[in-house]
Amino acid sequence: METKHEGNAKDLSVPMGRVQILVLPFVFASLLLMIPYALIWGVEAFAMAWKSFFDSWWFLPLIFGGILVHELIHAFTWQQLAGLRWSEMELGFQWKTLTPYAHAKKPMKMAPYRWGAFMPALTLGFLPYLFSLTTGMGWVFVFGVMFITAAAGDYWILYVLRKESRDSWVADHPTNAGCIVYEN
Repeated sequence: METKHEGNAKDLSVPMGRVQILVLPFVFASLLLMIPYALIWGVEAFAMAWKSFFDSWWFLPLIFGGILVHELIHAFTWQQLAGLRWSEMELGFQWKTLTPYAHAKKPMKMAPYRWGAFMPALTLGFLPYLFSLTTGMGWVFVFGVMFITAAAGDYWILYVLRKESRDSWVADHPTNAGCIVYEN
């Protein structure tokens, strides 16, 4: 990723097609989360969880609904924490790269941006996943793992922002994956 500077702005974005390669380490790391479920509940329960999830009639509604909710969580979190209006959010789908997106049209402080990037993974991924580890509910396990993995692009954004000042302002890049950071 090239970092471009314009005045006090730092472009931390890449084309959508390229980010699909950059997120692979996060995808592989998230898939390791399948191991604890198999160890706790057994390999047979693990296999049955995947089979029942994909064989069910609600598989597609859960996936497409989850994708929509994922993007709405980004927008809602940014709207609430950064004080943005709904009219300052844009939800869409980039057909060229098959990528859904939520885009804040105005810059915000770093903390709300980071929280907005992480909240879909927390609410749709990690919380259901942890619930499944304690209950053994297979479909909840699969849903959680899928949405932890689906947030790989969000983890990548958080990773590129890891050394940026919390006092900075952040603007979603209008077309690329990533953002532009404004210092002071």
